[in-house]
Amino acid sequence: QEAGDCIFIPYAMLHQVEKLDDSLQVAVSWMFLPETIYDEEACAKAPLDEDLPLAAMDTMYMYTGKGIIPQGYVDPLNFVDQLKREVSERRKEYLTKEMFEEVVSQGDAILATVKDRKRRMNKMWKLLVSYAENPSKGLHWREFRKVPLRVWCKPAAEGDAEGPLPCDHGQEYYFCNDTEFQLMGSAVK
Repeated sequence: QEAGDCIFIPYAMLHQVEKLDDSLQVAVSWMFLPETIYDEEACAKAPLDEDLPLAAMDTMYMYTGKGIIPQGYVDPLNFVDQLKREVSERRKEYLTKEMFEEVVSQGDAILATVKDRKRRMNKMWKLLVSYAENPSKGLHWREFRKVPLRVWCKPAAEGDAEGPLPCDHGQEYYFCNDTEFQLMGSAVK
């Protein structure tokens, strides 16, 4: 496979991608639903010569190579908006641990079903309030933007009420740590 190549991977087929050097890697997946049949004629009409809005795609946030493959879950920005609405509807200024746990353990969310959910939610909560000026009160809604988006990806994926993809049951999302993130930033510069 060469740079710029496109490959078709049938539904449910496992695949692996290996990066062979230190250069920056970007991949785009165009995924079809399992019940969708590939239609070459329809695909020929796809506006590939035009820029498509990112909202037309399923967003995959940063993947470290282990745990949940973060594609098909709630967009972390939408998750943060959901938390802001929750705080506002309760006429509060702070996201409390109880509110957070309630939001991330709804429906079929991983955090509603795994055995170690309390430990996981506690760990996430401690991380989130580490960005707060007054952690004992919780996270003020204005402080939400202090939390890096890559950190919000964890509760967004593990707390997705629609539940995990079949390959992700019981898994955790591992976000890129600060050191890895800085290395990527310096490589892009």
